[in-house]
Amino acid sequence: MYVLNYCFDNKRYSEFVSISKNLRYFFYTRQIWTTGDDCIHIKRAFAANQLGDRLEELEAYIYYLNIASKYKQLDNIDIYLEKAYRLCEELNCSKTNYAETYFRYKHTLGLYYYSVKNLDKALSVWDEILEDPISSSNNHDVAAAKRWHLKCLINNKRIDFSEITQKCKKYLGDAKEQNFEREIVDYSLVLADEYLKQKDYENALQYLSDIDTLIVTINDHLYLAKYHLLYALAYGETTDGQFHLRKAIEFYKELNLESEIAILKSRISDNKVFKEILNEVFGGDEELKIMFIRHLPTPNNLSNVFIGRIDLDLDKAYVAEKAIEINALKEKVVDCNVIYCSPLRRARQTAALVFPQHEVIIDDRLIERDLGKWSNVDKFKIKQDIPEAFYDNGNLNFLYNPEDGETFDALIERISSFLKDLLSKHSHKTIAIVTHNGVITAVKCILNNCFESTKDISFQSHFEPYIVKIPKAFINDLDKIIQK
Repeated sequence: MYVLNYCFDNKRYSEFVSISKNLRYFFYTRQIWTTGDDCIHIKRAFAANQLGDRLEELEAYIYYLNIASKYKQLDNIDIYLEKAYRLCEELNCSKTNYAETYFRYKHTLGLYYYSVKNLDKALSVWDEILEDPISSSNNHDVAAAKRWHLKCLINNKRIDFSEITQKCKKYLGDAKEQNFEREIVDYSLVLADEYLKQKDYENALQYLSDIDTLIVTINDHLYLAKYHLLYALAYGETTDGQFHLRKAIEFYKELNLESEIAILKSRISDNKVFKEILNEVFGGDEELKIMFIRHLPTPNNLSNVFIGRIDLDLDKAYVAEKAIEINALKEKVVDCNVIYCSPLRRARQTAALVFPQHEVIIDDRLIERDLGKWSNVDKFKIKQDIPEAFYDNGNLNFLYNPEDGETFDALIERISSFLKDLLSKHSHKTIAIVTHNGVITAVKCILNNCFESTKDISFQSHFEPYIVKIPKAFINDLDKIIQK
């Protein structure tokens, strides 16, 4: 990262583009990337733009959108979708002009629609580009599109077990002939999963054992998490099963994929031994499940401007365009039975959209951090004027106190006080808290003891809740934090 930062900061854009492009797969499989303008791929797009290379700029945006969609990091993704679309139009990309780039762009659109659960639209995109794939792109791109198209068919319940296994076996055979390692792993995992659903443990274990060596070589942690989970389900509560479950949990926690952890929990809910392991790792019954929801964007959010406590309305046009994403967010928080909210309009309007049938409790302690003289100022300007307020990976240093703003210590104290009251008042509830990025960051610092550095804490997505389970006993820790 030092070399990349050096090249970018010293405007050696050609070297930056070359290095970041060659390392993109390494960053992807190990989750060494962030979202937004400080992401390595967005910087790559900027560098390509400075070089006047529009095609490389488009490819960088496509790669960013591809990964952000797969990991459901959808905050402000519409900005980059629009930039990619404009570049595609400018370059006149089609099946006959820049065909491979066009194929990758359309595939990325499919991934985006898949991530926001618009499966019909995703299928239509993949149907279009796979209709004549030979003239559209290279074999690797086609194989990836086929893989996700099949996943979409399965999730949309368009095909039954027989069709799934038939297609998977054919695609797996093709992947082996062409030595496409990721496809071999992916189709093997799909087949193992489908056989497990049929309680055919012998076939499931055979497909898993076939990739024992390859999956370690690829070292994609998302694949490894699924691989260990399937082994756990196949072996049951045996010693081997418990080992693989712990490994699966380890990878899912590392990736911080709350949706995948929820799926893991639902799939092992009938196994008493596995539930004990989950309680050991995530806490037992005496805990509170809390979903922290960042308000939907205002015009300032979309313009990359700090807001602080300026009381703004949501961007109405943006909200209208994002009906699918808002409905997907509603599904994620449907189990919440107590709703708390910041007093600011953007939070209250979000709560009304997401929880139209619920009473909403306003708590002043959930208000955004006062950013003082940073309020209503472009983030890039702050970064230029006060570089010490940002880390070398581009993330904001929340420990830094903005001039005339709320101090980090004061923020931590009021959020700790709120959490203490929450744990005292409620038991066995699922609580939603509609608030702001600064508040959610403070929660992350409190729960993860990040009082020396916030380097690894990125901005929270507007469409992905931060979900935690806090043991009731954590009240004692909050008392100590407040006393400090």
